[in-house]
Amino acid sequence: MTNASELSMPSIDRARWGGIALLVGVLIFIGSRFRHLVDPSDQMLGALMVVAFAAWFLGLLALRLQYRRRSNLLGRCGLVLSLVAIGLLTVGHVGAFLLELDGPWFMPIVLGTFLLVLGVLSFGIAALRGGVLPRWRVVPALAGVVGLLWIIFAFDSRPVEGNPEAFLLMRTAFGLCWLPLAYVLVTDRHSTVGTTPAKVAGDTT
Repeated sequence: MTNASELSMPSIDRARWGGIALLVGVLIFIGSRFRHLVDPSDQMLGALMVVAFAAWFLGLLALRLQYRRRSNLLGRCGLVLSLVAIGLLTVGHVGAFLLELDGPWFMPIVLGTFLLVLGVLSFGIAALRGGVLPRWRVVPALAGVVGLLWIIFAFDSRPVEGNPEAFLLMRTAFGLCWLPLAYVLVTDRHSTVGTTPAKVAGDTT
């Protein structure tokens, strides 16, 4: 008969490798601001971001699979929104930067950024209310708040033109907020087998 520890290994391994993928994606995202030291072209930015978002997507997928049963509806929707956002960001960066195509290729980037911030903020609220994560429960909500500040700097032309370093600082801070989530995934030894959804206010599922 298969014991519980054998059943738990696939989800633990998935979480570990998902955490590593998330770590790699976020580090490339943060490090892309220094691409000018090697190649300042838009195509280099596009290539870096496509690789970063591909790894980020795998990490988010592992995050969703690991914690969807512990989260409430808000948290699950937040993770799905984040996955959709990464897809939109990938498409936008391929068109606008990697292939340098004309047309509204920045729209997926704008929409994807907004959805990514909204998604992680929603998951963060669920994590705070329901104890979804085993540790660092405040981090997703913090990432959402920092992301909102990043959006403010991104869409208000005056701060960007007056102080572009402030925009890059908030972008970097947003990325740094994801690193503890990668750590949580890598170190989480709890299987998703048999896990029941978190009981939080407003969750009727």
